[in-house]
Order: sequence, then C-alpha cells, then structure tokens
Amino acid sequence: MSKVNADRIVGISAMLISLLTLIIFIYQTSLIRQQSRLSVTPRLILEADINVESEDSLAYLTVFVENKGLGPAILEEGWIAFKGEKYPLNFYGFAQEAYPEMLEYGDFNLSAPIDPGTTFSPEEGHTFFEFNFPEARLQEFLVDFLQLEENGMFPFDIVLRYASIYEEEWEISLSNNKKPRKR
Repeated sequence: MSKVNADRIVGISAMLISLLTLIIFIYQTSLIRQQSRLSVTPRLILEADINVESEDSLAYLTVFVENKGLGPAILEEGWIAFKGEKYPLNFYGFAQEAYPEMLEYGDFNLSAPIDPGTTFSPEEGHTFFEFNFPEARLQEFLVDFLQLEENGMFPFDIVLRYASIYEEEWEISLSNNKKPRKR
C-alpha cells in the first residue's frame, strides 16, 4: 500500500510541477508581449511656439508635431477644430477661411498639410505651419487678432489620432498636450 501512495505522491507532484511550469510560462509570455508593445510605443507631442528673432525684428508662430516615443506613430486622422467646426489639417486653407485678414499681419513661411497614413519614426517631426509677422505687432496679432486666451491657448485646436504598429490608438491635441489619451 505504501508503494501506491508513493506513486500517487510522485504523480501528483509531477502534475503540480507541470501546472506551475505552465503558469510561469503563460506569465512570462504575457510579460514578453507587454515588453514588446512598450518597446514600440509612439508618443506624439504637439506644440505651438512663438519665437522672436531680434536680428530681423520678426516674430514666428510655429505649430509642429514630433514623435518622442520608441516606435513609429501612424496618423489615423487629424483636424483643426474651431468654433464647433472641423477643418482639414491644412493651416493655410484654414486661415483663409477662419482668419481671412491674417496675411495683412505677415506671411506664411511654411504651410504643410498632413494626410492620414503618414508615419512618424521616433524623433521625427512635422511642422504644420510657420507664420512670421513684425515683432512690433506681436501683442496685436496674438491677442487682438487671433484672440489668444489668458491661459495661452489659441481659439483653434489641432487634434491628432494616431496608432502604434500594434494598432493601439491615442489622441493628442494642442490644447491638451500633457499626455496622449489612449482610445
């Protein structure tokens, strides 16, 4: 009888060890999968910058996006939001419609539309537009014309929805650039 009990104990022990090995294997696989996803996670930042060049007495308003993450970011969709309306990511076209007198203040050095499907590699960026105007008209242009809010926010917003290669999706906007929201 003790031989049967010893065989049962060895058999049950082998089954428990196999079960424990399976649990550890599943856990390790989950960790590897998670690490793999994190190793290619994109993180877009969207910023507006106002730079004053004393050499040429011009101020520059620039809006750009840059991928500060570890993996590529694939643009799913994006738009300019203004007074409840959505406009394509073409700032020159948006300015002609929403701010028709804008060119009376200065000039567009650059206006580069962006299309869905555009992929940003890590550390790669894109400038949506750069607008220059006389430094002496800085206050007039930003506060009176564009109606920059007291908190420094523009009355328009740029919203981008992007995905990783694993099809995880995030949304970032110019008004809320602190942390991309996972969708």
